Amino acid sequence: MHFYKRVLPVSTLVLAIGFSLAWVVLGRFLHAQSDQLVISGGTLIDGNGGPPLQDALLIIKQGRIDQVSQMGRLSLPQGAQVIDARGKTILPGFIDGHVHFREWHGELYLANGVTTIVDLGNADEWVIALMRARALGKIRMPRIFSSGSRLGAEMSLRRTDLNRPVASNKPHFVFVDVEEAKRIIQEKKKKGLTVIKVDETWTQGDLEEIAKMAHSLDLSVVGHTRDPREAARAGQDAVMHMWGIVPATVGDPAKLEALRSGQVKDIYSLMDPSTFPELISLLVSRKVFFDPQPFLDGPSNNEEQYESEDYELLSRPELQYIPLGARVAIARKHHELKSKTSSERESFQNNYQAFLRQFVDAGGKLIVGTDTVVSSLPGVGLRRDMVVLQESGIDQMTIIQAATKNPAELYRLKELGTIEPGKQADIQIVNGNPLADLSTLKNIEMVIIGGEIMDLTFHSDYRVGFERPYAEDAAALNPPRLGAIEPKTAVQGSDSVEITVMGSRYDEFTTVLFNGIRLPTQAISSTRLKATVDAELLRNPGTYRVSLEDPRFLWRPSEEYYGFVVTHENPLP
Repeated sequence: MHFYKRVLPVSTLVLAIGFSLAWVVLGRFLHAQSDQLVISGGTLIDGNGGPPLQDALLIIKQGRIDQVSQMGRLSLPQGAQVIDARGKTILPGFIDGHVHFREWHGELYLANGVTTIVDLGNADEWVIALMRARALGKIRMPRIFSSGSRLGAEMSLRRTDLNRPVASNKPHFVFVDVEEAKRIIQEKKKKGLTVIKVDETWTQGDLEEIAKMAHSLDLSVVGHTRDPREAARAGQDAVMHMWGIVPATVGDPAKLEALRSGQVKDIYSLMDPSTFPELISLLVSRKVFFDPQPFLDGPSNNEEQYESEDYELLSRPELQYIPLGARVAIARKHHELKSKTSSERESFQNNYQAFLRQFVDAGGKLIVGTDTVVSSLPGVGLRRDMVVLQESGIDQMTIIQAATKNPAELYRLKELGTIEPGKQADIQIVNGNPLADLSTLKNIEMVIIGGEIMDLTFHSDYRVGFERPYAEDAAALNPPRLGAIEPKTAVQGSDSVEITVMGSRYDEFTTVLFNGIRLPTQAISSTRLKATVDAELLRNPGTYRVSLEDPRFLWRPSEEYYGFVVTHENPLP
């Protein structure tokens, strides 16, 4: 139950009908609340990393934190609303430092203690419209800061040693030369965008120019990298994704080539721990933040529980506005994580988690940025990232700072991230002690943004009012594509034939169909499959359709198909 309580002044109606109805009477947006708010009692974790403050007393005036003290040491302001937080924990609102916002995300972020999001991949005009509407109080969602479109090098200027295909035609990706990139950065600053997102296509020299321009405008530079050493030396402020770290930890040239060519499924098995100290020393000395997203990358000790929780959440009638494609992507991700082999789990623990632990021990700063698009639930994924970091051997206080103070520092959000006088009153109150167990963070009792108590319930009519101006492009939602097959023909009565299928978005779940019959299929890489056509299927001449399916897309076959021709036996000698 929520524990909102008016102490000064006392409402006789509230006393008569109880706390729960008082919460409802407040309404969705609570605009009528006092300009002064007091949080009394509870244990305060202020985000700065010091010891928790017991029996805390917070006085909030006009949306900002005015004083932080202890009960009995200050007199309460007249007419203030008082929240009794005894037995609870008070923390800064979480900052998800890496999202790709969608129209349906807002309520879920709020309900999970996220008071600020940093969007790193949407069209400038759309995300600016959201930022303005949110600032005017027209949309109920967290504070939003954004990079708008992502910047990449045009094809002729791209580095040639990339580890993965990089898109070049999406409406929110801009591919230019470095001079045009610098002009765009200036335009982004004028529009009110607050960070620059880059991909891994830039050379170190061009990235240096980009970082120099961004920093001159007080904008941080974050994003992907092919070589974290080059990114650090060029001035990139944060590296996103562990897969960007991996190439710098592979000492064997043959393994590095296998990584580049997409021949290795478990890329974390290639990491050589003996390379960690030198790389970590460079990242820490250059003050590079790191956003790993461990929940989406590796197995968790609680995967069965998480899948059950998501199923129950997605079943709620008031959340049926979550798109079907997102539901499929979430189920797909759970299936993928549960299917991790014992060797994959071992390399995740021995390499991935060991790198995180050593990075933090050396003084490196993590941020919790979930890369949320559609394959995990907003806010929910952030808490799970934090739990996986705890499973990695990182202490709870450091993890809390990775979701509060560190992203505020990275993104130059000087009024956010900690609870101290003068800062915005972005606060969450939870039932439990997250310093003992981070899973208690799901027990959200109250969320406050700028001194305003937020409505944490879900509403079937929730809308942000601005439809995203282009189709969903998340890889998790897109079915596999078929481009070509080889060979394209066989002779009637042949023995079994192995065919190679070429295209994109292939993995272990992709299956080749031969006239609707599923073939034994092996994913060689994300762009190549091998499948075996049994001799029985080659008995009769004709043209047969080769197509693809993915069970995570409800067994819907791909729209593309390719004809495979079975000819009559050759009568010629």
